[in-house]
Amino acid sequence: MSKVTVHHLNNSRSTRVLWLLEELGIPYDIVQHKRGNDLLAQDDLKAVHPMGKAPVITVDGATIAESGACIEYILARFGQDSPLRVDPASKEYADYIYWMHCAEGSVMSTFILNMMLGRVASSEVRKQIMDPRIKTALSHIEAQLARHDGKGLVKPGLTAADIQMSTIYETVESMGLLPSYPSIEAFYKSMHANPHYKEAESKGGPVDFKAFLKAKS
Repeated sequence: MSKVTVHHLNNSRSTRVLWLLEELGIPYDIVQHKRGNDLLAQDDLKAVHPMGKAPVITVDGATIAESGACIEYILARFGQDSPLRVDPASKEYADYIYWMHCAEGSVMSTFILNMMLGRVASSEVRKQIMDPRIKTALSHIEAQLARHDGKGLVKPGLTAADIQMSTIYETVESMGLLPSYPSIEAFYKSMHANPHYKEAESKGGPVDFKAFLKAKS
C-alpha cells in the first residue's frame, strides 16, 4: 500500500487529518513543523507547499494541501468502503457534503475574523460585529447535532464531515462557549474519549487554541 506522509503543524487544524488516518488504520509518517514565537508557521512549510500552511500530505509523488482536500483524497484512495464516507446516492449525502465544506467555508472563517479583530479592535467593537455571527453559526451546528443526539452531524455516528468539523469544536472549547451548546459539548466530549482521536493528539500534540484568542481590551 502507498504510504501517506503528513506535514503536521503543532496545535493546528491538521490534527483532523491524523484523526482520519487513525480511524482508517492506515500507516503514515509525520513530518513535524513547529510554530514560531509569533504562533505562525515557519518557512519550512513553504518548501513543501507554496502557501506554507498545514496540513499538507504527500502520496506517491502527489502533494495535497487544504484539510478538506486531504480528507477527501485519503478517503478516495484508502477509505472507499469506510463508514466514514457517505454514499452520494443516499439521502444523507447533501448534509455530508455541506458540513464538509461549511467547516472552513463559513464557520472557521468567522472564527478567524473574530481572532483578527480581537487583536486590533476593542472588545466592545469585536462583540458588536462578531458575537451575533458566532451565535448564528454555533446555533446552526447545535441544532444539527441535536437531531442526532449529539452523536454526529449527518447521522448518529461518525463521518468524515464530523472529523472535518472537529477543529470547530476545539475552537468553541477554547472560547469557553461549550456550556451554552449542549450538543456540541456532547460531541466534543465523545471526540476526546475516542481512542483514535487520542492517538492523533498523542502523535501530533494537543490542540488548544486559547493562545490565538487573546483579545485587545
